[in-house]
Amino acid sequence: MTKFRLGISLLFLLIFLGLLGFIFNRENLPLFSTATDSVSTTQSGTILLQRKDLQTYEELDGILDYASSVQIKPSMNGVLTHIAPEGTELDRGSVIFRSYRSMSESSTLTLSQQIASADASVAQAELGLENLKAPATVAQIASADASVAQAELGLENLKAPATAAQTASADASVGQSEINKTTAGFTVDTAKVALRISRDAFCDRANEIGPREWIYKDEICPSTNVSLTENAFNTIQNNMFLESQMVVVSNDVLIKYKSYQSALNSVKSATESLNLAKLNRDVLKESPSVAQLEQAEKSLKSAKEQRALLDEKPTNTQLAQASASLVSVKAQRKALDDLPSASELAQKTASLNSAQISLKTALANYAELVTGPSATILLFGDLPAWRDFKEGMNPGLDIEQIERNLVVLGYGSKQSLGIDLVFDSNTAEAIKSIQFDLGLKKTGHIRFGDAIFLPGKAVVEYSASFPDVGTTITAGTVITSLIPTENTQTRIDKDGKISSKTDSLQRVETSITVSNQELVTIGSKVKIELPDESEVQGTVETIGTTAVIPTGNQANDPYLEISVAIDGGISLPQWTGAPVAVGVTKQFAKNVLAVPVMSLVALLEGGYAVEVIDGGSTKLVPVEIGIYSDGWVELKSSVLKPGFEIVVPQ
Repeated sequence: MTKFRLGISLLFLLIFLGLLGFIFNRENLPLFSTATDSVSTTQSGTILLQRKDLQTYEELDGILDYASSVQIKPSMNGVLTHIAPEGTELDRGSVIFRSYRSMSESSTLTLSQQIASADASVAQAELGLENLKAPATVAQIASADASVAQAELGLENLKAPATAAQTASADASVGQSEINKTTAGFTVDTAKVALRISRDAFCDRANEIGPREWIYKDEICPSTNVSLTENAFNTIQNNMFLESQMVVVSNDVLIKYKSYQSALNSVKSATESLNLAKLNRDVLKESPSVAQLEQAEKSLKSAKEQRALLDEKPTNTQLAQASASLVSVKAQRKALDDLPSASELAQKTASLNSAQISLKTALANYAELVTGPSATILLFGDLPAWRDFKEGMNPGLDIEQIERNLVVLGYGSKQSLGIDLVFDSNTAEAIKSIQFDLGLKKTGHIRFGDAIFLPGKAVVEYSASFPDVGTTITAGTVITSLIPTENTQTRIDKDGKISSKTDSLQRVETSITVSNQELVTIGSKVKIELPDESEVQGTVETIGTTAVIPTGNQANDPYLEISVAIDGGISLPQWTGAPVAVGVTKQFAKNVLAVPVMSLVALLEGGYAVEVIDGGSTKLVPVEIGIYSDGWVELKSSVLKPGFEIVVPQ
C-alpha cells in the first residue's frame, strides 16, 4: 500500500524532472522519433531488462482480531478465591478460576427430601412386589366378597320394583313439600303480633311517666307499623334502667324482639330463599314471595320425580353399568386366587429397580456435596462440555476428548485410558490425580462447568463487570471471558507418542463493496500491511453471501464481509484490535518486461522511452507502459528484449 503510493509519487517526480531536463538540455537532444536515435548521457546506474510478474492491489480497511470470546460461568455457588489476570494466556490444564463452595441449608434439605422420597418409593415398590408374590389375605378376600355382594345387591335392587316403604317415603316427601309451600308465608305472624303488643305497652307506660328523650329515639315510639330496628333495640337495652318504672315493659319489648328475630331466622332456614330485603315489611298482609313459591314448587317437583322413578324399570344403560361393575369386582375377587403372571412380576421388578436407581442417585448427589475448594480448568477440544463426567455415564465422543487431554497432561497413557468413548474406573482415577494436584476433593468425576473446552490456548479478556476475588458468586453468573487464540490438533499414535499441530485463530475482518466483489474469491491470496508497515500474506477464508446496506449517517455502498486468515500460522497478539490494510489483487501481469519506474524518460512529443546502452553510447527507445507495481513498470515494445542494459538515473 505505502510502497505503491511511493512509486506513483516517484513516477510523477520523474516526469517533472524529465521535462525540466528537456527544457534545459534541448539543444543536446534530438527529436526522438525512432528507436535508433542515440544520445550522450552520463550514466548513474544500469539494470538489465528482465521479465517479472507485476500486480496492483485494491486496498481494504480491516481489523486484526480473534473469534468471539467465550463466557465462563461457575456450576455452583461459592466465594471467588482466584481468577486468572486479564491478558494472561492460558494453556491446556490452566486454572481459569478457583472458588470455595458451600451448600446452603435449603439445598441440603432439598437433597435430604429427595433421598427420603426415593427411599419411600423403594419401600413401596418392594411392598408391591411382595404383595404380588404373596397369596391373598383373609381380609382381602372378605373385602372382595363384600364388593361382589354389594354389586349384586345393587343390580338386584335396580331390577326389583319399589317397596311399600320406599313408596310411602316418597309420598311423605311430596306431602311435606306441599306443606312447606302453603306455610312458608305466615311463620312469623305470632312473634310479630306479640312484639307489637309489647311495644304498645312500652309506649303507653312512657306516656304515663312523661317525656323521656331516649324513649323517642330511633322511632321506638309511638308504636307504628314500622318494624323495631336493631338500633332501637340497643337504645332500649342501654337506657332501660334509667327509669325504674320502665324496666319491666322495656325487658318485655326486648324479649319479644328477640323472639320475633328468632322467628324470622326460622322462616329463613325453612324456606332457604326468603328475601332478606323484605323482613322489615309487614308480612301479615302479604302473600308468600315469588321466590318462596318457586322454591317450594321445585322441592315438590323433585320429590315427585324421585317418587316416579320408583315405578320405572331400569334402563338398558343402568343395567349395563351395574353388570359391568359386577363383572369387575368378580374379576378382582378371582385375581386373589390366581398366581401373578410373568409380565406382572417383570413390571413390579422393573418398578423396584427404577426406584432403587433413583435412591442411589439421590444418595450419590448428597455424598457429592462440594464443600471446599473448587477450580475450573481449560482443556482443548472441539466439543463443548454439556454434561457431568462420571463413572457409568453414557458413552460419547466427549469422553474420548477428556481422556486425550488427561494423557497429554500426563495423567495416564493411551494404554491405561484407552482414549475411547467409555468413562471407566481408570478414567476416574486419572481425574482423581489431577484433582489432587490442584488441591481439590478427589471425587473422580468432573461436574458440568468445571472443565471448559476450547480449540487451543486462550487469552483472559477484561471487563469491568467481572467479579473481584472475595466476591460471592452464584451458579450461572459470568466470572470472566476467554478469547481462543489458537487451534491445536493433538494426535496420539498407537505407541503413545504425542504430536500437535497448532494454527493461529487470528483473523483480519474486512469488507469489500458489492461492485468490486469479483476481485476476491475464497482462497484468494492477499497482502496485509500491519501498523508498523511490515507485511504478511493472508488467505480469504469466508465471504459474506448477503450484502450489508449501511444506513443513517454512515450510508454508503453495500458491502460484503470478509474474513482473512494469516498464512503460515503466524500469530500477532500485539496487534489485536489494530487497524490494518488488506491488499486485494486488482491487476495482474505475468512474465512481462519490467524496469524500475526511475528508468522512464518523458518524450517531448509525448509518451515515454528508456535509455538503452548500445556499444559505447546510449539511445532512447520509445515504449508503451502497462501497470505499475512496487516501483516497477511494465514495458511494451517490439524492439526491447530481456537482457538489454537500461540506464537508471539516480
